[in-house]
Amino acid sequence: MNLENVINKLIKITDLSRKEIEEKIKAIKKDLAGLVTDEGAAYLIAKEKGIDLKKELKPRRRPITQIKDLNPKKTLVNIVGRITKIFDVNTFTRKKDKTEGRVGSFILEDKTGQVRVVLWDNKTEVIETHRIAVGDPIYIENGNLRVGRNGLEIHIGRRGKLDEPPESLKDMVPEKKDIYYIDDLKDGQRGITIHGIINWKGEIHTFERDDGETNQVLSIIIRDETGSTRCSIWGEKANRMEHFEVGDQIKMEDVSVRKNDMGELQVHANIDTVINKLKKPINIQKAVGVDFKIKELTHGSRRIKTKFKVIKKKSIRNVTSRSGEEYRIGDFLVADETGCINLTAWNEDIEKIEVGKVYELNNGYINEFRGSLSLNIGKYGDLKESDEKIEDVNLENNISNGMVQSSNIRKFIQNIEENQYTQIRGAIVKVYEKTPIYEACPECMKKVSENEEGSWQCPNCGKIDKKEDRMIFSFVLDDGTDNIRVTVAGEVAEKILDMSAKKARKIIEEEMYGEAPLEMKIPELLGKEITVTGTPKMNDFTEKIEIFASNIEEINPIEESHLILDQLD
Repeated sequence: MNLENVINKLIKITDLSRKEIEEKIKAIKKDLAGLVTDEGAAYLIAKEKGIDLKKELKPRRRPITQIKDLNPKKTLVNIVGRITKIFDVNTFTRKKDKTEGRVGSFILEDKTGQVRVVLWDNKTEVIETHRIAVGDPIYIENGNLRVGRNGLEIHIGRRGKLDEPPESLKDMVPEKKDIYYIDDLKDGQRGITIHGIINWKGEIHTFERDDGETNQVLSIIIRDETGSTRCSIWGEKANRMEHFEVGDQIKMEDVSVRKNDMGELQVHANIDTVINKLKKPINIQKAVGVDFKIKELTHGSRRIKTKFKVIKKKSIRNVTSRSGEEYRIGDFLVADETGCINLTAWNEDIEKIEVGKVYELNNGYINEFRGSLSLNIGKYGDLKESDEKIEDVNLENNISNGMVQSSNIRKFIQNIEENQYTQIRGAIVKVYEKTPIYEACPECMKKVSENEEGSWQCPNCGKIDKKEDRMIFSFVLDDGTDNIRVTVAGEVAEKILDMSAKKARKIIEEEMYGEAPLEMKIPELLGKEITVTGTPKMNDFTEKIEIFASNIEEINPIEESHLILDQLD
């Protein structure tokens, strides 16, 4: 605190004038033969008056900011919470002076959300010396708020401090949780532990990454005392799930939570996740799915649980995809006392089905197939023979025939034709990692180059005054019948990536490699269900049909219903 601030404080809390204070300071310095500074003399004046000037001059604490209220416009924040995950400290070499730096981080949780806290250089000692641990309450003062690759982060620099929360702030620290219940889950949580019973287990889906390596993902549905959620298990962890079966009670440590395309919370397990069977069983009842009668099935229905009797085997056919894979598809007519519908089964599920028997289908879904509704078992469905008897069936109320007609342009990928304006629906199964922006001419959008004079040259428009960044990238869409390469550009690309070309350029410059914008978005894109509209064209090089998207939309159940209604007779 400088002398001027000290004098102003003395004027405010004593009956002394400025002149009197300055005279007293001179007198004290003279008496002490100059062994005290002006500020020291001012503190002695306060002491004579019985005033603790250090306490009076103590700076006011910046108010606490909750994680939900973090705003990138703020530069410094004070925050309090509890540590849920700590990451290892890494070393790096600075490009400017070639000195070595250190960086570490942890996840902080308060009662409103989670945020990553980043520590630099000597601040990382709290991690390296184990002075902080998962579960510890912590108070952060003067944290720098920055936008990182995964959203807002708090960086602890020279002015930043880590400490135990003062008594007055301890009520703001969330309760320590060894286990998070499913109804406690929030979007963005990381490093948490859940437990529950496996209610459903899918098959491992293997896909090829852009670097040529393969990866796997397995989906399960887990239920605890409060609810159920879908879990995606990635990489080698998916292969290790072969020892777990439906009905097993498990504990999953170090998982993260994100919203899926339907806005539902979904748990993700990765390389750091530890999955074990519970040593001590907990009282969790198996989830009871909602039973659908056939007459209640509608377009877009998902996670269906229903029972039916097989009336007729309609056809079995072999299908070869463009990639050369062969599939067997079986069509059956099934019914209950309320109505009947076509059932579509694939490969080994076909062999399970016998005419006259009753089956229970869990996690089925409804699809539009050849102009009518079809009940599908799909990859994640579970079909089992049932002991229940269905004697009276209703064959007059055929849900498949007459409920919906296919739109004029909506087609399956295996049925699309070159140069016919088409709409397809499917899931993104691969994203081609490359630099997603290029320098374009603002008039014709052609790629421009810089000439020797330092100006920009367009192959169509010639010399131009300025260029702009334009986004373009490709992915593979799969609808179960086949897959196709889709290319998106401009506003369509920005829409699906949820990122502007300008933002992508900034990320590339910050991360110093071109694939960074796509790399950070791939977890959100893989598995995303969308509709793609455009005109399929033959790629002369690959000799495969591809589609350049003129529009892309996320699946909207209401709009899908309107599409059906518009086509009703």
